[in-house]
Amino acid sequence: MTGSDRLPHSFIVAAEYSLPSDRGLVRSVMPELDAIRGIAILLVVYYHGFSWSYGKWHFSGAGRVFIQLSSGGWLGVNLFFVLSGFLITGILLDSKENADYFGRFYLRRALRILPIYYSLLLIQLILGWSTRSYFLLNVVFLSNLTSIFGVVASYGPLRSLSVEEHFYMIWPWVFAWTQNRH
Repeated sequence: MTGSDRLPHSFIVAAEYSLPSDRGLVRSVMPELDAIRGIAILLVVYYHGFSWSYGKWHFSGAGRVFIQLSSGGWLGVNLFFVLSGFLITGILLDSKENADYFGRFYLRRALRILPIYYSLLLIQLILGWSTRSYFLLNVVFLSNLTSIFGVVASYGPLRSLSVEEHFYMIWPWVFAWTQNRH
């Protein structure tokens, strides 16, 4: 086959994405989810960049419409939660036949999240961006419950990460319990 007879790489890649997969619910490459993830990122950035930053200012005309449109950007975080639920469930379904799937699931999550998470917490504490109480709540993923403990949340994004970690801690147990009932 000569070079002119070969298909362009982009055509081959696109064709691979459209082929049916028997590899399970979660594939290593899922461009449709990457697109949804991109939309969620844009929603969150748009919200924080405009509505959250300037929402209390008084604009008129196009500026007001622009700020009002950005106010729904918080839904991007919820979209991330939905994606995580789908992906985690798919991973658990695809790996449930392995004897150690449960432990491997938690080990993979821990290795992926905890090093950077605890590094961030230490940096915040060292630089004085976090109180000791807030730091301790974050160590055990309770920054979404700061108001219950009377602690001021000094870094908002950790709230949604705590919610996500609660899901990681609880959902696999619910999944395993439902699988054992069948």
